[in-house]
Amino acid sequence: MPSENRSHPLKNPSWVTHDGIIYYFCESTIATLQNDTRTGNWWHINHSFPKDEITKDVFTLCIEHGSNPVNDHYSYIVSIPENKFNPRSLGKTYKGTIELIANTDQIQAVYNKDLHISGIVFYEQGSVQLSKTLKIGVDRKCLVMVREDGDFTEISVSNPENKQCTVNVTVGRKTASDRGSFPKSGFGTVIPFDLPGGIYAGKTLTLREREFPMHFGNKILAERDQQTNAENCAQERDQEDLKKAGSLLELQDKNRRHHKNRAAYNYPGRGS
Repeated sequence: MPSENRSHPLKNPSWVTHDGIIYYFCESTIATLQNDTRTGNWWHINHSFPKDEITKDVFTLCIEHGSNPVNDHYSYIVSIPENKFNPRSLGKTYKGTIELIANTDQIQAVYNKDLHISGIVFYEQGSVQLSKTLKIGVDRKCLVMVREDGDFTEISVSNPENKQCTVNVTVGRKTASDRGSFPKSGFGTVIPFDLPGGIYAGKTLTLREREFPMHFGNKILAERDQQTNAENCAQERDQEDLKKAGSLLELQDKNRRHHKNRAAYNYPGRGS
């Protein structure tokens, strides 16, 4: 990277590559690439780090949003290529692999056709149809990942606020031969995801079931209860271990002080 500071405006770039990472723009975009030298310290973002100033060359790629944008949108892909970088096949590869399902103020959702995984960001209560046969809805903002693996469907939910809460996920499924669209509400089965708090706050909860039928038996509920109970037991064990460790340290400290006092009392030359 050159030592002098430089700013490069980019109009409708297809891609940018830097240090083995590819930034691919899915639509027409105005961007700015900067390579300059900056000084700062890690303490500003994490107070467990030192305040020592560090100076490094920094690569920055920004998407220009303009002044006061209204209902505007953009999309891009960040990827590390498995094979040798080939810019000619880049667009074809990503367009054939990644499908943008939703990109609004309420929901952002993408689907990876190779991995059969959908990633969804719900900024509020809402629903999104991932395919002709699967629709997902939630009753509060959360992050959801859906993986379809043969006859199984796996749903993972997390809370970006890292708080204990329950997210009710509605799963609607129909066969490919079913005609008509999903209704706006009441389109499937509601599954509660009880997300943990405390030391496990922010942890993802995953449920897996064969094709998520329109009604769920005791199997999935039992699996969820077993996982929740296991996590609660683990949390209780961790808290009990902390208490034991604290008691042990306190006992060791008392023993050290006791032996120290005895040693001082029996010091050679001390009067009897």
